[in-house]
Amino acid sequence: FSVATALDPEILLMDEWIGAGDASFQEKAKKRMDELAEKAGIIVLASHSESLIQSVCTKRLTLKGGRVESLTAVPAKPVEAALASP
Repeated sequence: FSVATALDPEILLMDEWIGAGDASFQEKAKKRMDELAEKAGIIVLASHSESLIQSVCTKRLTLKGGRVESLTAVPAKPVEAALASP
């Protein structure tokens, strides 16, 4: 994990988020992934977690049977939407 997160990528490709290790490792890993996500210009995330998609993504590409089913915007959280309003 430490080797894989030692870089500061412009594009971050992730298959799921962090699901391995004990609670302490997961907390440290989540913090590091949040840091990487902040620095990356683009994040491509494969996930089945709706809450993760809602908290991280701005767009959702849904696949079904290996084919694109839809490409939609992920609604902003109410607080973020209010802050973005003029």
